[in-house]
Amino acid sequence: MLIALAIFAIVIVLAKTIRHAFGRGFLLSGAAFLLLPLTSSLLGGVVANEVIQEAATASEAEQAGAVIGATLGAGLFAGAASIVGIILGVIFIVFGIVLLLGGRREVIVVERRD
Repeated sequence: MLIALAIFAIVIVLAKTIRHAFGRGFLLSGAAFLLLPLTSSLLGGVVANEVIQEAATASEAEQAGAVIGATLGAGLFAGAASIVGIILGVIFIVFGIVLLLGGRREVIVVERRD
């Protein structure tokens, strides 16, 4: 976690302008939001495993309830994180691209006079 934060800070500090720094920050944040479904799936799996292990000494009906509840809970958690992560990830990446690539563009028109 600290290594990722250090890389995040170095990439932003080395930007030429504040606009580029914000653009890089938005791009990195967008990438982190796009990874949210993966991390929430892993967390849901770990929690589901712990719930099922706790119910291992209970009756079969309680074990079945624990398995069904853990599966539904992990699925809903991952689904909600997927919706939030994808929407915010796309928004942040678009903002980052606009900040990095946007700005004043000059067009020089050269007329040829014969």
